[in-house]
Formats: sequence, structure tokens, C-alpha cells
Amino acid sequence: MLSNTVWMHVGVGCLGACLLVHTAACGESLPEGTVVRAENAWTLTLSRTLQPGEEQNDCNTVVVPEDLDVIGLEPGTQGYTLTHHMLLFQRQDPAKEAVGGCGDGLPVGVMGDGIYGTGITDVPVTFPADHAFRIPGGSRLTLNAHFRNATGETALAQAQLTLNLAPKERPAHQRMGLFSLQNYSFSLPPEQVGRTHQVCVVPQDSDVFVAVPHMHERGIKLSVSRRANTNAPETPWLSFDVAAHQYIQVMDSPVHLLKNEELIVECEIDNPERRYTSAPDQMCNVILLITDRDDPIMCIG
Repeated sequence: MLSNTVWMHVGVGCLGACLLVHTAACGESLPEGTVVRAENAWTLTLSRTLQPGEEQNDCNTVVVPEDLDVIGLEPGTQGYTLTHHMLLFQRQDPAKEAVGGCGDGLPVGVMGDGIYGTGITDVPVTFPADHAFRIPGGSRLTLNAHFRNATGETALAQAQLTLNLAPKERPAHQRMGLFSLQNYSFSLPPEQVGRTHQVCVVPQDSDVFVAVPHMHERGIKLSVSRRANTNAPETPWLSFDVAAHQYIQVMDSPVHLLKNEELIVECEIDNPERRYTSAPDQMCNVILLITDRDDPIMCIG
């Protein structure tokens, strides 16, 4: 999500004093970005005016001066016609490598570890009592928004993410982490519906609290099933229909995963073109927020 760089000092917002922020862009016009912090919340914002059909990746970066225990997240986007996705990255050695532009290649090693993502819906997430994911002091946070204007008119695209924080006098003691299942190895045949398939091994016993699916506009269905091992029968678990109807799924109660069991992620994707298509033009990814994890894990196929 990096080559043009601009430093901005933003004004004071209603939530508290703003910080000096580093906003990156890849187009000729620059986005506006703010970071506003209060005692119990940090809010990162990006906005950009887009012409009909225009598409941009933008970033907003800030260095965190102290440990933050995030107990909930409130995304604010404008749906599929203006916001393709929004991602939050963390890197613990910010001085080593600065963030430049947010190109389509999304160099994850530079951005850091993905700790949150959302697609087309603004579903707030609140973690179970005493649970949080920790952002260590001195690390760098980068909010990435992938804007795409499908409205047919000039439009102001905006994306915002509020991090709700545990009170300093009552820090959360149970850790949340991210288990990201990402498939980049598929190739779908032309002029038909193709299917992807990826298997990821669960790294530890943990509870899943949130699942975030991600397909592109030609996605028809994304499903996740479980099995105890390669030779065991599969049990259906999650199912999401068509890209435009993807929603963050907050579990009514945490779903327990066992170490070394397998998760099978499958997508049906329509390819009407006369050529093969593959990632990153299309996606078949799932992000899981799990308990008892201090750092993110990625399963990349």
C-alpha cells in the first residue's frame, strides 16, 4: 500500500490535539490526511477528490509515542462505489525505512504487519472484555485506503478508522492478534466461472472473534471450511455471497480453533474476459481476529 511524500500539519479536530502526520500518495493530486488523538481514541482519516473511474491508493502514517491497547475499531468508508478496502499496518522499526507512495504492489515488508482490514461495510468491532491488541510505543501505524470512484461523477472519497483504547488505569491483559489467509497463486480460465482453493494450518489453539472476507467485484462466493487434518472430512464454517454483499462477521460467541487443524478457503470468481485472470486483479482472502496472540500471522498461498 510506496514515492511521492508530503508533510502536513493538520488543524485541531473535535477529538483532541492533532499530530504531525506523513501522508503518502501515488497520483498527481495529493490526499488530505489527519490523525486526531484523544485520551480514549485515535482517529486516522484520508480523503481525496476522484474523477469518474479514477482509482488511487493513499496512506496516512503516524509514529505512536506510547503503548496503545486497542479494544475496538470503528471504520468509516462510503461503500463499494468509493472505497475498495481499508487496511491498517504496524511496523516496530519506523526509522529504518520511511513510507513513500502507496502503489498497487503493496510492499508488505515496508508497510509492516497488517493488523486490521475492512472491505465495503462499516461494521464496528468491540473485543471481548479484557482483550486488546497492543501497538507498542515507538512503532509506526499506516492506514491505507484504496479508493475507486464507480459513481460516474466527480466525488470526494473519504475513509476513517477510529481506534478505541483501553483506559490507562485498566490496561487489557488478554491479547488479540491477526491470522490472515491470502491466496495469490490462482489463475482463472477465460470466459467461465473459476474456483480457487487454499489450505492454511491453524498455528495455535485460539478463539476467533471476527472474520473479514475480501473478494473483488467478480467474486461470486467465498467459503471457509474446517477439518482436523488432511484426511479428515470437511465441516462448512463461513460463507459469503458475491463481492458487493461482503460483510465483516462478528461472531455471536467466539469460535474455537485447534492447533494444526486445517482451514480450507475457496472462492468462485467469474471471468468474462478472453484471458486468464489472477491476483491481484481478483482476490480470495480472509482475515481472522484471534485471541491469545501477540503478533500477526500470515498464510500466503
